[in-house]
Amino acid sequence: ISEASFLASLSRVQGEFAIGEGKGGSLFVTTQDSRFILKTVKKSERVSLHAMMYDYATYVNAHPSTLLPWFMGYYTLTTDDGELTVVVMPNLLPPKLKIQARYDLKGSLVNRLVGKAPEDGDTLKDLDWLNRKQTIALTREDEGAVLQQLQFDSAFLTRHNIMDQ
Repeated sequence: ISEASFLASLSRVQGEFAIGEGKGGSLFVTTQDSRFILKTVKKSERVSLHAMMYDYATYVNAHPSTLLPWFMGYYTLTTDDGELTVVVMPNLLPPKLKIQARYDLKGSLVNRLVGKAPEDGDTLKDLDWLNRKQTIALTREDEGAVLQQLQFDSAFLTRHNIMDQ
């Protein structure tokens, strides 16, 4: 992606920031051409993210199949009202794709169930996935590659105290 193309996409955002459904309360907005998603980062996350950014960039370059989010930009905007930090990530979903179900899978069962009958558009969680008997069909080769990448990604997150092993 060229710098000019990247900046052209970022100069046009679509709609208002939407509050995420998670307990983190991050705000999200999509660029008008649907190529990128901007997500706000809280101050506590900003410090951690900044501290690990060099290692993160080295890691994703060494592991192009990582399942971690791809951060393409990290910006802090300063206004009279304070600072706003956003990360820019590629939008992996085609803009016209009809999402039938959306899951936020963390690999945990603690507090990982939508507490009510999910409505259209709700983000479901790990226990919803299990209760609905969802699966992902992979070849044995792909399964091995995904499991190996998950091990690499987990080790990276553990090194940065983002998750327990």
